[in-house]
Amino acid sequence: MTATVRNTEDVQALGSDARRAGRDIPVLMAGDWPGSGAGNAVSSDVLLAALERLATVDLLVHRISLRPSLRAEPAAARHRVFSIGTQPAVVHGEGMAAGWLHRDRFAQWSCAWAVTSRYASALYASRVPYVVWEATTARDELDSISIKHVRRNGNGSGFGAALHRLLSPLDERLERGVYLRAARLLAMGEYSRSLIVSDHGIPAERVEVLLSPPSLTFLDTLGQRTRANSPPPSSEAPRLLFVGRITDPRKNADLLLDSFRRLRERMPNATLTIVGRHTPQWRDRSGADRPGSGISLTGEVDTPALAEAYLAHDLLLVTSRQEGYGLVVAEALHAGLPVVSTKCGGPEAIIRESDGGVLVDHTAGDIACAADALLSNEAQWLSRARNGSAYAHNMLSFERFVSRVSDVTRSVAWDKAKTPRDM
Repeated sequence: MTATVRNTEDVQALGSDARRAGRDIPVLMAGDWPGSGAGNAVSSDVLLAALERLATVDLLVHRISLRPSLRAEPAAARHRVFSIGTQPAVVHGEGMAAGWLHRDRFAQWSCAWAVTSRYASALYASRVPYVVWEATTARDELDSISIKHVRRNGNGSGFGAALHRLLSPLDERLERGVYLRAARLLAMGEYSRSLIVSDHGIPAERVEVLLSPPSLTFLDTLGQRTRANSPPPSSEAPRLLFVGRITDPRKNADLLLDSFRRLRERMPNATLTIVGRHTPQWRDRSGADRPGSGISLTGEVDTPALAEAYLAHDLLLVTSRQEGYGLVVAEALHAGLPVVSTKCGGPEAIIRESDGGVLVDHTAGDIACAADALLSNEAQWLSRARNGSAYAHNMLSFERFVSRVSDVTRSVAWDKAKTPRDM
């Protein structure tokens, strides 16, 4: 537990204590609650684990509030946690008022990291130098969401998506401002980098790429195990896996179900396991409860169980309309599980570079055909499994990630230390 920091003397004392412990930089990490499931929360887990190697880390999270407040939350085991009171109507405007009103309190940190630009808004309005680690732009994410599918999947009325679409011109200006003021701007992949450059005219040389590994818990569960060292898939009864919040319109659940039904015309005993949050409404629509459907819905599982799921299946399906990064692909490659994915953004560069899977167009026929070809050819399946595993252990290793995070953090903190206080 870190000491409470109230003034310059406390900051200096904390710095001395941290240096003695080998962690010489007080850092604030802004993002989703670590450990809360998927998406940004997993990215928060990964970044937090890396920052803990070199820094005293405090957390900044969002909560819904009528006024732009900043408050300390009850003590956590290892970190102080602060929460920004926000209104979520404008995604990148959520924390700006609170960041501006409470900007003097941010002086205690040498550097801040934001997991996606939406969590950087308070940092933008404060005096702390910050790093943005971006998954995708607001425009790209919003363009892939259908209000019709939000309602159909039981995810609400679609009012929130409609409001964000109405306010998107303002939000895009705020997003660009967050990017321009960042001390360092990192994209989670080449796809995200290209969007930041094209959507906002940010100079390409300002946008770096920082690929994300899976969480440490996931990697520890895998250990040295890989699907490539297990028996190859049975073409008689192949086991397919989907991981994600299936009711998220971006995941394209209809295409997943149609593709699986097409594949079963070729492989009648094929099964599909869907791991992730779903609504009762979507469960009914999926037909998973019908006898002989071949579909199993597990709901959300913990990280060790997720790692075991990758090892117990033969192929990962990604049918998304849009993915900023596609962490499930990184997880699959680490587990040695080949991937069949639509051309949906983030996963494309990783699959091409690793040769750990196949990219297809957004049609059920193409997905089923690619899955059939891979599952029916043991040599091809094994090649993809081994190639993906080798790429993951090199390019998507946690140690490689820590090294980059350390270099960036120390650079930003050092630049702040050289800057006069009255500048």
